[in-house]
Amino acid sequence: MWAIKRGQSPPLVQSSDTFDGDATTVFGGNLDHGLRLGGRFTVGTWLDSCQTHGIEGSYFFLDGPSDGFSGSSSGTGGTWYSRPYLDLDGNSQRQDIFIPGVAGGTIDVSSLSLLQGAELNLLSNLCPSSTACDSCDSYGSCDSMCGPRSGHRWDLISGFRYMNLQEDLSINERLSIFPDALPIGVVPGSTIALSDDFATRNNFYGGQIGLRHRWWRDRWFVDVTGKVALGTTHQQVRIDGTTVFTIPGDAGSPYTEEGGLLALTNIGSYSRNRFSTIPEVGINIGRQVTDHLSVSVGYNFMYWSSVVRPGDQLDLVVDESQFPFPGGPDPVREPFAFNSTDFWAQGISFGLEYAW
Repeated sequence: MWAIKRGQSPPLVQSSDTFDGDATTVFGGNLDHGLRLGGRFTVGTWLDSCQTHGIEGSYFFLDGPSDGFSGSSSGTGGTWYSRPYLDLDGNSQRQDIFIPGVAGGTIDVSSLSLLQGAELNLLSNLCPSSTACDSCDSYGSCDSMCGPRSGHRWDLISGFRYMNLQEDLSINERLSIFPDALPIGVVPGSTIALSDDFATRNNFYGGQIGLRHRWWRDRWFVDVTGKVALGTTHQQVRIDGTTVFTIPGDAGSPYTEEGGLLALTNIGSYSRNRFSTIPEVGINIGRQVTDHLSVSVGYNFMYWSSVVRPGDQLDLVVDESQFPFPGGPDPVREPFAFNSTDFWAQGISFGLEYAW
């Protein structure tokens, strides 16, 4: 049961009780995915009977509920939804999800996040005398169940670590012209569907080193682990946007044009490499249930020094002259600038271990 650092974004959806009333942000700012569930799977072996050298590999993942918003404006009253942006002069503007008496619309926003990683480590006991190998039982193990009633050991951890953080932020709106709408230059019954999609991927590759200390007394034990990985994060940002016009009675319909609202002149795929560090600390408290089975509960904190997240790549400044329309030119591309931040994850884990 873990939580991650909340993502950030500018205001994305606003609402008001009247057509020209003061707007309130209903989605944007903090992107909160709430409590996240996942798992960590570890397998390893000691390379000698006295447990002085070993190898260990693990994989973990965190997945969680999406954060999002859905709303609709009837075009005849009720709640009025809109999307805020800034023009090139910095003036506040809005794209309405309705046209009073002419069209109604819907707006859907979805934010998804997945964190996962893997590591492969060598373990080296720094205090061989603490393993009490002379006290081992017939199984040849040196754990707290066959050694002295109390003791401790230090293990050096060294190996390779991989981490992956992938997130998506999608905004979809749809405007439907009423069949009996007054002429406004758009054929009655037409629909305009607009989408903005911002996706980020972070892949870390690096070596790591750390220490693990185990203290035990009778059947109880405490593990404290600290490690740090140094390496490179490959950061990727993909921005995509489309506007689809569906016109009844038009044989060429639907018309799909490149560009949405916030995904317009910045559309494209971008990547770069950045040096990063990933330190992690954890503590586990457990009990040996049998000679081979133990249970534990623990806390972990993990930090990532440099990642890209989708909400940080949004820019509310929009060149209105680049808005797509059927048969129009593609938007002019503007230089893209990465916006990176740090990241953390922390939480409580419940563990079950079988050793032989």
